[in-house]
Amino acid sequence: MLCVVVLAGLLVFNAYQHFRHAEAGSEALATFRGVLDLANAVAAERGPANAAMAGQAGDAHAAA
Repeated sequence: MLCVVVLAGLLVFNAYQHFRHAEAGSEALATFRGVLDLANAVAAERGPANAAMAGQAGDAHAAA
């Protein structure tokens, strides 16, 4: 009986460790998603500026 209790305790402890590891991974994934959302917002902001600069450069080249 004691052996069963010890083995069950080890299994529960192992399952708890896996749960904590998965929880940490979930938090890291949420942080990573925030970084990706920020990078996407920055890239979207650069689009109109790049188009405007390309238009100005093309106009200057056409005038020359």
